[in-house]
Amino acid sequence: MVQKSFTVYCNAAGLTLQSIANSPYALRAFITIIILIAEYKLFYFSNTERPPNFVPIKNIDMKIYLTAIIKAKEEYREEVATVLQNMVLQTRKEEASELYSLHQGIEDENVFTFYEIWKSKEGLDAHNQRPYIKAFGEVGEKLQEAPVVLLTTLI
Repeated sequence: MVQKSFTVYCNAAGLTLQSIANSPYALRAFITIIILIAEYKLFYFSNTERPPNFVPIKNIDMKIYLTAIIKAKEEYREEVATVLQNMVLQTRKEEASELYSLHQGIEDENVFTFYEIWKSKEGLDAHNQRPYIKAFGEVGEKLQEAPVVLLTTLI
């Protein structure tokens, strides 16, 4: 049997399928690669060289992942929670929102954390202009500190 060696290119980094086959995590790694190919079209298979029209990851329109940490003053915790829960109910109706979940701290019930996934930056920008998001600004004095917001993408 003739073995062919293929290279997987991802953002200018190469990985041979032969090396994956020798890994104890071969099946899991291979399935991950197939999912990435199908979902994000990030990889290119070749038994020669990287194609001249190869697009690095940084040039592909990526989803936006947002984590927001909000600390309410204890005496306003329920009021802040109500505003945040309304934001969840309304935001989940937005087409650009893929995930919008609100969590409350176990050790400190005054801490609320949002985990969000947006289809695009434009979708997130439109979300931030919605009246129910702007209403969150009205509870600013009921927070211990300014919210911490982290915007990220997959790497």
